[in-house]
Amino acid sequence: MRCFASVAVFFVADIAFRRGFMKKNFFYGIDVFKLLCAVLIVCIHTAPLESLSTRANSLLVNCFCRVAVPFFFVSSGFLVFKKVQIGQNFGFSPIWKYVKKILWLYLFWSAVYFPFTAARIYRNRGTGAALSIFLDWLKNMVFSAGYGFLWYLPATAAAVLAVGFLLKKRVSINAVLAIGFCLYLVGLCGQSYFGLVRQIPHSPELSAAVKSVYDFIGTTRNGIFEGFVFIALGAKLSQKENFGTLKKSAAGLALSLILLCGEFALVSKMRWRLEFDMYLMLLPCAWFMLKTALCFRPNLPEKLLRLCRPYSSLIYFTHMLFIDGYCLFTRAEYTDSFLMFAIGLLPALLVSTAAILLSGKKHFLFLKKIY
Repeated sequence: MRCFASVAVFFVADIAFRRGFMKKNFFYGIDVFKLLCAVLIVCIHTAPLESLSTRANSLLVNCFCRVAVPFFFVSSGFLVFKKVQIGQNFGFSPIWKYVKKILWLYLFWSAVYFPFTAARIYRNRGTGAALSIFLDWLKNMVFSAGYGFLWYLPATAAAVLAVGFLLKKRVSINAVLAIGFCLYLVGLCGQSYFGLVRQIPHSPELSAAVKSVYDFIGTTRNGIFEGFVFIALGAKLSQKENFGTLKKSAAGLALSLILLCGEFALVSKMRWRLEFDMYLMLLPCAWFMLKTALCFRPNLPEKLLRLCRPYSSLIYFTHMLFIDGYCLFTRAEYTDSFLMFAIGLLPALLVSTAAILLSGKKHFLFLKKIY
């Protein structure tokens, strides 16, 4: 079975390579890491170890897997700002092009997932809530996401625009990083350090104002309070010619992950966390993870490496179709966590393979635009 899968993947790679669905040069280490991160995101949404061990699952899902989104942010910052010259001749066109692509993906996949949103709210609020459903959806489209996990797309667009705007105004990259770090500290107040901040004495008026803002935007997990600093980190690294050595970068990543585990244990024991998306140690984790990816030279055929990017995107975009579709139509809950993981990942792999193959055909070239 394993041999058959290997032959099938290589067959897909060969056809895709011959049809030239991607002809650009890529940092293949980044693409390989993105594919891994896409699988980690499926883990976040399915809790694959929950049926075996609650503690092991929590460590996996609420700690290690949380490096996935920061890596997507930091690699996007690197790849976008690698195309522009930070300084006097700063060009904004590559940024606009990237943001338009991100927003198109956001609108398309939000429309794909809208029936799930409507069905879920309908079950809770009935047919009389049709207008309310639509208005809530529009508000979420602007301030969080048209559908839960898609929040990453508008967050990336907002962060890239914000960082690009400041750099175009000739704000130094170090100053942009400082701004991003301050915003990230604010974001932590609504995430892992929520309980700690609540213990700090402050006026009732300030508490009410903060609560009203938080209730409206829903979460600090967005492009300004989370994505901004990681995009800036990617932009910073994009201006370097030497990324160091694989050994040193991997050592830095390993140490950062150990410190991340310590931080996770602390905020969990102290019962501070409101959500698990943001930790201080994710900053060095993302930095060293990107450096490791840039130094990593995968010893694989180029035909296979070229598939990593489209597979990572398509797995990310499609896996919730099968997870939520299964729960919606069977009215089942996440009873067997590993089963839910398989339901999310395996069909996503099949659909991704079909989309990649079809996107090389004349009448299906439009499929390239959805990943």
